[in-house]
Amino acid sequence: MITYCTLTVFFEGPFWVGVYEREEGERYEACKITFGAEPRDYEVWDFLLRSWEDLEFSPTVDIREREERRRSPKRVQREIRDKLREPGVGTRAQQALKLQREQGRLERRAAGRERREAEDYYTLWAHQIKTPIAALRLLLQSGGADSGALTAEVLRIEGYVEMALGYVRLEGGSDFVLRSCDLDEVVRGCLRKYAPLFILKKLPLDFRETGLTVLSDEKWLAFVIEQLLANALKYTRAGHVAVYAEGRALIVEDTGIGIAPEDLPRVFERGFTGYNGREDKKSTGLGLYLCSRVCHRLGHRLTLVSEPARGTRARLFFPTGPYPEAPGGGQ
Repeated sequence: MITYCTLTVFFEGPFWVGVYEREEGERYEACKITFGAEPRDYEVWDFLLRSWEDLEFSPTVDIREREERRRSPKRVQREIRDKLREPGVGTRAQQALKLQREQGRLERRAAGRERREAEDYYTLWAHQIKTPIAALRLLLQSGGADSGALTAEVLRIEGYVEMALGYVRLEGGSDFVLRSCDLDEVVRGCLRKYAPLFILKKLPLDFRETGLTVLSDEKWLAFVIEQLLANALKYTRAGHVAVYAEGRALIVEDTGIGIAPEDLPRVFERGFTGYNGREDKKSTGLGLYLCSRVCHRLGHRLTLVSEPARGTRARLFFPTGPYPEAPGGGQ
């Protein structure tokens, strides 16, 4: 298929600019180039040769016909000038460039929204991490601080830090490396980490080995399980926490305060804290959101069943396949 290319250079105060047009069949796109001072012919060609791969063309515009007649450069320049003066009328190049500007505006708006969301999260994170730090300071100043209480505050700080790192890695497109994992080994590591909190709260733990080998990313799988355990510990004041298998699913079950029925459909939404979060005043509304994102990337399924004053049952299901593919061995 023949490709037609046209470069028109003209003065658009205060600079000399060029409109590079490219047509291939019924596809048309344009690129605007700002030269500054009036360029010589060899400067134009040198610029194109050096910067060809960096030119940013407009989104493709479909066209139905192409004018074959040749026009003198002066006539083209005169027509462009006339078109620019006519309100509401534009050449195909102007239309394509307008589409490109609109696309750029939408991309900048999306980037701004993401930046504001990140700023909101880190502002909240900075305020929340001050609480366990202040508690640690008071415990140390009081003298004879209980080691269990110190450990609990350190674990809270670690939890906030790991959540922040998880947020950054997920937003940055972190690679997921899928390999066979011994689920019991991963769960034991998570339980060892939170053992001091179980002891401090005098909360019984019922762990039954699953005997499962799953295809997952061990680091991110541990992140999800730790978030589920942290929630169970946070919202369970009496009773117990149970971790066991049900078919190819890992169950984390507690006898805590449960989740309100109206909140349950929204627990995986970003920033949603619900009634429990408002009462606790320490919830970021990001733990389950990140878990949901991670499970989606790993090909796992995470669901919650809960009843107020009865407890919550988290179900992490591991399908046998097929699993999503991703560059670098992960998704």
